[in-house]
Amino acid sequence: MIAVLRCLALSLVLVVGAALAPACARAAEEAGARANAIVVTGASGEFAADAIAELLARGVPFEQLILVTRTPEKLASYAQAGITVRQGDFDRPESLPAAFEGGKQLLLISTPGENAAARHAAALSAARRAGIRHVVYTSLTNPVEDNPATPARAHRLTEEALKKSGMAYTILRNQRFADALVERGAQALAAGEIVTNSGRGKWAPVARRDCAAAAAVVLTTGGHEGKIYDITGPDLINERDFAELLGDIARRPVRVLEVSDTAYMASLLQAGLPKPEILERASFGVAIRDNYLNIKSDTLEILIGRKPRSVRELLETNKARLLAAPAPSPSGPSK
Repeated sequence: MIAVLRCLALSLVLVVGAALAPACARAAEEAGARANAIVVTGASGEFAADAIAELLARGVPFEQLILVTRTPEKLASYAQAGITVRQGDFDRPESLPAAFEGGKQLLLISTPGENAAARHAAALSAARRAGIRHVVYTSLTNPVEDNPATPARAHRLTEEALKKSGMAYTILRNQRFADALVERGAQALAAGEIVTNSGRGKWAPVARRDCAAAAAVVLTTGGHEGKIYDITGPDLINERDFAELLGDIARRPVRVLEVSDTAYMASLLQAGLPKPEILERASFGVAIRDNYLNIKSDTLEILIGRKPRSVRELLETNKARLLAAPAPSPSGPSK
């Protein structure tokens, strides 16, 4: 009788164990994913949206993502899908350690504004306290001390702080996003001209989604620690090249007016732009004119395993937006 009871008990254990095995395996898998979690800052922004999409496309499970934002309500769809969404504000550093908790890697998406360096420093300090092991930072092309582009200083200071943080790091020095050229192109076609202070200087615009793809590769493959990558588009162009591309695609002539920094800022003021944006745009014009952004690299293609999007491809894809603005009057562009 005792032997029979023992056999029944053993059978029950085996049956229950078999039933629980899949659930235990899932729990172990989820625990493993959380142990390798990737934290994404600025998660409500456009770059973050692209980066999240690229990470998911590379097979990163929902349980492995922690999205940090000042506005969690904007990411309700992610939360409903099972992705962890947390409130965290760079201007409130005390909110960041808890927001980063459980993360192994951090995608630190740079923030705009004059206090950017202090915000980034606070984020790095919080990341170290939270146990983050590897930080991937979105920087800027050639952020040397004499680069006149206004964001260059914050990027330089952040890179220096990152190198001293004690955490592994990868720095992605992204060129200016080519996506902004669609709106600029529409404005140029409507006016019949491009007003610029960048002279004949060249830069290599890069599609934002391609930059996000590079970040996703770095976060999901090994061998990138301690590396600084120049992330550029495939084409070095100047404003005349841009105007020619617009003319080819839209079949409308676009002329280029090269003006002084003062005249350029006056034109932006007349267009109603706020002073900080005017100063930043003008500073990038100087940086391009003085060849601080005259850098083209094959690194992006190597990382993502395909050709990055060219400026022509981006403009042709958005041709409808380019042509939505009315053509200039027969009297020609404004003087």
